[in-house]
Amino acid sequence: MNRFRVLANMAHTPQEGRNLYAKLTKVTDRFLDVALQYVGAVPYDESVRKAVQKQRAVYEAYPRSKCSLAIKAIAQKSTPGRCRRIRAATWNSSSNAWFTAADTPA
Repeated sequence: MNRFRVLANMAHTPQEGRNLYAKLTKVTDRFLDVALQYVGAVPYDESVRKAVQKQRAVYEAYPRSKCSLAIKAIAQKSTPGRCRRIRAATWNSSSNAWFTAADTPA
């Protein structure tokens, strides 16, 4: 497996997401035999912090948040015609665990 899709997280602007991808690409081009594809950026959103505190996936806890809507749009763009369900997860750094929502209809 040497092809990866990159999704920038907690980007304050779309340009910040593209800049992060550019930096990552410079490193991988130099040191790794991989191909990266930029698929988009998930905006910084306070609802993520709130969802982590509730130990729930942001998509489940705040389905209309900026973050959730961006995730849904990127998933639909990345898998046209095949995106029927979105599986969302949030990382809880205090417990070092992923919290995953049940499959959610798109």
